[in-house]
Amino acid sequence: MCLRFFNNRQVRESMIMKIALLLLIANLGTAYGAGPHRDVVSEVAVFPSSLVNPSYIGPAHTEQSNLSVFAFTRVTFAQASFGVEIQPELRAVQSDRALGPELRSSVRSPTRLMSLQTKLSSNIKSESTLDLERLNISYRSAGMQLSLGRRPVSLGVLNVFPVWNKFSRPLVTDYGPLRTFNQDQASVRMQRGEWLVQALDIEEQGARKSGATRVAQVSWFGDGVEVHAIGGEWWNSGALGLAAVTDVAGTSLKFEEISFSAEAMQMGLGLERAFSDTWSGVTEFMYLESGATDKRDYLLAPASRFRPLSARAYTFARVDYKPAPLWIIQFGDLLNLVDSSQLFNIKGLYSAGNDFELSGEVRLPTGSDDSELSRHVLPVQWILGARYDF
Repeated sequence: MCLRFFNNRQVRESMIMKIALLLLIANLGTAYGAGPHRDVVSEVAVFPSSLVNPSYIGPAHTEQSNLSVFAFTRVTFAQASFGVEIQPELRAVQSDRALGPELRSSVRSPTRLMSLQTKLSSNIKSESTLDLERLNISYRSAGMQLSLGRRPVSLGVLNVFPVWNKFSRPLVTDYGPLRTFNQDQASVRMQRGEWLVQALDIEEQGARKSGATRVAQVSWFGDGVEVHAIGGEWWNSGALGLAAVTDVAGTSLKFEEISFSAEAMQMGLGLERAFSDTWSGVTEFMYLESGATDKRDYLLAPASRFRPLSARAYTFARVDYKPAPLWIIQFGDLLNLVDSSQLFNIKGLYSAGNDFELSGEVRLPTGSDDSELSRHVLPVQWILGARYDF
């Protein structure tokens, strides 16, 4: 694989350009002045998993074993008001059977403005890529922050359903470990007292998914309540939205709504509460105005970029149980309110400080043959994980 990689001229030249770009930005980071602060974080995460009865490998096969590996080193330079962040990342998946598009997409980044991903290897049973998942510069002063480049983007107030946050929040229905991808963006944030104003520009390349997101958000943070309003252009569509969070008797109530000119209104409601040091829970509801009201209509209006799920309404409920200081067990259930199909999710986390984490997860669909969360379309997933920071 290595010989094939280095003999490919296009790949070799692409890698040389990216390494040169990394060195240039690293030098810029040290040029702010004498003695800049530098922070280095590295992480390796390994996820063996099993898909039971995945539909895309054919009826003769009932199980597929996979191994996903994610590794990165993130370097941050800071001097006075300036900052530079660089994160090369290796992503790979290996299977004992042919990879379907769902598993390949778990290590392939989506279309973004900067083409910084290099395919290291690809065949019927494996895929590996090297990418720059963060590459940005920032400037911060009292009450203002400017940012340019690839970094995380987060919008909205809900935990589970991506009513606003359609860029980086994965759904529990996605295959493999739930990974997020950062976006190529330019942004400015200004805060004065209880008011926060920010403008965000996210660009993309490619004709098939052409379109940018250029929005402005105004937020007000009061005593026990926060309100957010957003508006602008979203993937060649006008967008207006409102979100709010308040606390009532120890329960956090969340509301999120957005309307697109190219897609109907979407709305989400959420409740979050800590009952004790041991028990807590999250419940959310999502309404998609253009979603199907009958499961026979799913294929008539397939999910779009604006609408990642097919039906009109969904609920999600999760209970978190902490039996010991280092342990968390989560019990979750995604329910399609149109066809009554469900996807159960059980996850256990063991954190030995901030440097090491073990996880185990099971996702179990229970829907009938013609439902969205069908046990004959979505596979039963068993995922183990180990993450180490150094």
